[in-house]
Amino acid sequence: RIMIDFARRSLRRPMSLALIVAVGALSGVLIAFAPRAMSLAAVLLWLFILLRIHGPTARVTVPLAAILLVPADNIVQLSGPAKGLFPLAVAFVLTVAVVLGGNFRLFSWADWDVHLVCIVSLAAVALHAESGSLRVGLYWAVAVLLFAWLHAESAADAMVPTHVLRALVLTGVITSGVAILEQLGRLDFAGVLPFYEPDRSQFAAWLGLRAVGFAGHPLRLGTTAMLALIASMAVLIDTNRPTQARLLHLTAVLICGAALILSGARGAWLGAAVGCAAVIAHRFRQRLSRTVAQLIATAALGAGFLWVSGLGELVYERLAGGAVSPHSLQQRLDALRTVVDIGSSIPALGTGYGGVEDILYRGGLVVPNIENEYLLSLVAQGPIGPLLLILVGYRRGLLSWSGKDTLVSGTAFGCVLALWLNIATYNLFSSSIGAGLLCVIAFTARPRQPPAGQISVRSD
Repeated sequence: RIMIDFARRSLRRPMSLALIVAVGALSGVLIAFAPRAMSLAAVLLWLFILLRIHGPTARVTVPLAAILLVPADNIVQLSGPAKGLFPLAVAFVLTVAVVLGGNFRLFSWADWDVHLVCIVSLAAVALHAESGSLRVGLYWAVAVLLFAWLHAESAADAMVPTHVLRALVLTGVITSGVAILEQLGRLDFAGVLPFYEPDRSQFAAWLGLRAVGFAGHPLRLGTTAMLALIASMAVLIDTNRPTQARLLHLTAVLICGAALILSGARGAWLGAAVGCAAVIAHRFRQRLSRTVAQLIATAALGAGFLWVSGLGELVYERLAGGAVSPHSLQQRLDALRTVVDIGSSIPALGTGYGGVEDILYRGGLVVPNIENEYLLSLVAQGPIGPLLLILVGYRRGLLSWSGKDTLVSGTAFGCVLALWLNIATYNLFSSSIGAGLLCVIAFTARPRQPPAGQISVRSD
């Protein structure tokens, strides 16, 4: 009866009918190129249907945490011949579920900035398709579907941003916990799952390998732990929360902070510091000067504890001492100089992601790797690329700062600042879920709207 009713509604709505045709074509592609990923997506579809019975918290928090947790890029059986097919399959399943519920809407004027970034990024891939790197288009398709899914869920439940933040904390704590256990020698995740092949990199000789955990890469571990730490910090400083909840989030802050140090992701560590300061400033913005003084005093006490306990040397080496690779810093500086030198020769519409290496080679860069999403988008998309990224970050930061003194708006403010700073230090969008993560964070800072059927009443 549900399927017949859905079919009748779809025949009366051309957009729904067109979406069904597109979904059918996408299903065929996924089945042909990544049958295992599609099979797992089908299992997740049934799980999602069961979760819908148990309320909105489960049907948003659990699927989002799952798609953020699974390191599909480092599991060949899930990635298929091209990275991005597994998260695309899961995002497709989630979108189909909300389409069946009748709440799907692809575009919202309130989110025009996010839509514009996605459209320009997909257009850049399509315009320069002959240059290759079509998988970047898959990554942004995942972002589009995830944002549309969250938007559809929020039409019936105003608490969806809160569920998103819970998913970020859950993901960060699990990934950080696995990383810590690996560094302590208590767990070898890659040994337990032989099909999982993480990307490892070396610290200084006596410091050993960077922590990876279940993130697939040390820098992705850093980003995941950074966002979870900021979200937990927001709950920790909220005196209106129950003591038990604050203690749990204190534990999450300690676990994610330890994972940040072990990952060696200094960009994420800087983002976490800025994000936590932003959360505190938002929470106590009515008495900001006093809050700044308290932050300085707390930082001084923390530095004193590290010095007395002897942990200061380890933390210093992980963040700024022997763990710092001069080659990594020099590589970033060389990339910046090269982009500045060849700036006049970059086409107005960019070179496309497949043409980035060629133009950098011609500019004299030996290692054509730009660890900066703003510079990369400048070369690949032209000047409009970084301008749109900055526009989205500025608008979402402004929306969250000007929001009411709530947990969600403060956390969103901190996460937006941290993530937009973090993408200046490494290629977040090289991960199949990177663009989707950016859109998810942008969603938490979107303008608050009442759910469908709810009417706001104002008395003069």
